[in-house]
Amino acid sequence: MNCQFGLPGDIQATGGAIWVVSGQNRTPGVLAGAPPSAQVAVAGGLVAAVPYSLPSPVDHPPTVARVVEIWDVAATTRLATISLPGRIVDIDLNGRVLAVVVQAQGRERIVRYDATGAKLGSTALATSSVRRISMGAAVIAYAVGHRIVEMSTTSGRTRTLWRATRTPRLVTVGSGHVYWVEHSRRIDSIAA
Repeated sequence: MNCQFGLPGDIQATGGAIWVVSGQNRTPGVLAGAPPSAQVAVAGGLVAAVPYSLPSPVDHPPTVARVVEIWDVAATTRLATISLPGRIVDIDLNGRVLAVVVQAQGRERIVRYDATGAKLGSTALATSSVRRISMGAAVIAYAVGHRIVEMSTTSGRTRTLWRATRTPRLVTVGSGHVYWVEHSRRIDSIAA
């Protein structure tokens, strides 16, 4: 809130909600109990959320918690709360597996969990430049420099799928393929 007439005041973030459109009538509603979140990933009837730490410090952006919560939308219940050892860079969910890019001590890792919060594995990344991941049924894909990398959701093994001539952007997994934008206008794909 800002005070008027030149009086001292402060700005503080204090709330928010995750809205869900579901049911037969497709009416939007708040996911009861879910906290305001900096990031969300959705698959099937599950939502993974990285909540803000609220209330936030005065006159600063709200801090982001180092946890991921997994919610069942239909039951409006939290299935798991996962604490992470560093800053959460990105998350994605395929309904069975949650993947989290975590940065700690200057290094990045992709850590995988099942929908109940049990840790499946952790894979160190060769470089700290992964900003966005995308998941399919069996793979996680991301760009590192000029390479498109694919990681198995079960084993965490990685392999280079493609070496692009320019930096690939907007890497996305869908229908058994990995897609990306190259040269700012051309969409390329390769079977995952």
